[in-house]
Amino acid sequence: MGPTHKATQRLKVQGPTVGLTKDVAFSPLEVNVDTRVAATQADDAEVGLSIWALPNKTLAQSKAREVLRRFAVWWWARNLHQKAWKWWREDGKKPADANAIWDCLRRAQACTYWQWVRGSRIYFWTFDEEFREDFRDGVRFFHLAPAPKGMAHNLPAPSREAELEARKKVFKLKFQWFLERKFVNFSIVKVIIDGVVMDIRVIWDSKSNGHNATLWTPSFMLDDCGDVEEHVVKWLAIPVGQYLEKGSPPQDYTQSASSFIK
Repeated sequence: MGPTHKATQRLKVQGPTVGLTKDVAFSPLEVNVDTRVAATQADDAEVGLSIWALPNKTLAQSKAREVLRRFAVWWWARNLHQKAWKWWREDGKKPADANAIWDCLRRAQACTYWQWVRGSRIYFWTFDEEFREDFRDGVRFFHLAPAPKGMAHNLPAPSREAELEARKKVFKLKFQWFLERKFVNFSIVKVIIDGVVMDIRVIWDSKSNGHNATLWTPSFMLDDCGDVEEHVVKWLAIPVGQYLEKGSPPQDYTQSASSFIK
C-alpha cells in the first residue's frame, strides 16, 4: 500500500468531520451559557456576574461598578417617573392611565440592575395613541363559546415538606405582585419522580380546564417548508409555479374548500 493510498484513506476518514460545529472554539460568553440557563431556571439562583466582569478586576473596581449600577437604576427610574406623569398631565389626566402608570412605576422603582424584583409592565404611554389602550389593558380574547367557570382543585401534597415548598412558591409570586386579587385561578403542579417532588410549578392550564377550546386564535406559521406547504401551497386554486408566474394573484377564499389544492 503506497503513501498516496494511505493519504486517500485519511481524507476519507477525516473529511466528514471537517468544519463541524464541535470544532469551533467557544467565546467566553458561550462558555458560561450553562450558568445563565441555570440562573433562569432556579428561583433562588444568583446571577452569574462573572460574565460581565473585567479581566483582573480589583475589589475597588468591583465596588465602584456596583455603585454606578445602583445610580444608573435610580436615575432611570426617576427619569421614567418624570416623563410618565408629564405625559399624563398633558394627555387629559385620565384615571385609568393614572392607575396603570402608578403600577408601572412601582415595579420599575423596585427593580435592581440585574433583576425585576416586582416584575415589569409595558410603558404604554411611550407608544402611538392607536396602541396605547391595548398595551395598557391588554387585548380581549375572542370566544367562540362561553368560557368555562369554576376552579380546579389542586391535588394534595405528598408530604409536609412538599406543601411548604408549594406555599413558598405562591408567596413569592404574591410578593413579586405577579398574583393579583380577582384574577387568580391557577394550578400547582408537582413533578414527582419515584415518590420525590423534583419541581413545583404554578401554572394556569387553559387546555385541561377547557378554556382553550372556547377561544378563537389565528393560525401562525413556523419558518419551515412544512408550514409553507400547509398554509400557502395547499390553499391555492392553481399549482404554485403557475401562481408565481401570474404575479401572485389574489385568491378567492369564499368559494368551496374543494376548489383548492388542499
